[in-house]
Amino acid sequence: MKPFRKSLAAVGTVRQRAENEALQAYAVALLNRVRAMERLRAAEQALSAAQADWQRQAAEGCDAQVMARHSAHCSNLSHTRLERTRQLAEAERLAEARMQELLFARQQRQAVDRFHARQRLAYDRAVAREEQKALDELAHRRVDSLQSELMQEASLC
Repeated sequence: MKPFRKSLAAVGTVRQRAENEALQAYAVALLNRVRAMERLRAAEQALSAAQADWQRQAAEGCDAQVMARHSAHCSNLSHTRLERTRQLAEAERLAEARMQELLFARQQRQAVDRFHARQRLAYDRAVAREEQKALDELAHRRVDSLQSELMQEASLC
């Protein structure tokens, strides 16, 4: 019997490559999400520190110009925090989309793998049938050979 050959081997290779690319894209998206979280955390800490400094200086009594500068600085930091929050939401949305793409690519590859497994099982069954046929034929020949020998011996007696 001819050796086993995957009929969709090229498709399997393409699907495996697509899954690997999707996995890499997902890893990059997760890394970007972590970085966005870190930037947001840093912006929140900076805003919190600036607000604490503003409150401390207000309690000590400072002139209006210094208070206005601190207020503007806190406002800028607040806008920065808001922008970083938006960036984090976008990074999370992108990570989710990349995960869905990865899951789809994995399903596509697994479909080809299941097809190959069924193909291999059918091939193995066909090989087993051929081997069994050959063994049965060999056994039948052996029985025929023994019967003819016994008949020859019986005719000699």
